[in-house]
Amino acid sequence: MTQGNWAIAAYGLDRVHAGCDSENIGSYRVMEKLGMRREALLRQLRLLRGARRDELVYGILASELSQTGPA
Repeated sequence: MTQGNWAIAAYGLDRVHAGCDSENIGSYRVMEKLGMRREALLRQLRLLRGARRDELVYGILASELSQTGPA
C-alpha cells in the first residue's frame, strides 16, 4: 500500500495533493509513478536563494486509487 493509499484509507480522505519545485525532476517523477496527476503550475511561488521559483502541484482522488491505483 502506498502512502497515498494509506492516508486516504486511514483518514477517510477524498484526495491527496503534494507540491515540489518545478525543476526537481526526481520529486515529480515519484508523484507521477504513484499515479498522481499534475494539477497546477504556480508561477514564482517560492523564494529560493533570492530567486523566485515555480511550484508544481500534483493530486490524486480516492476514486482514482480504487479504480486504477498503484499497488
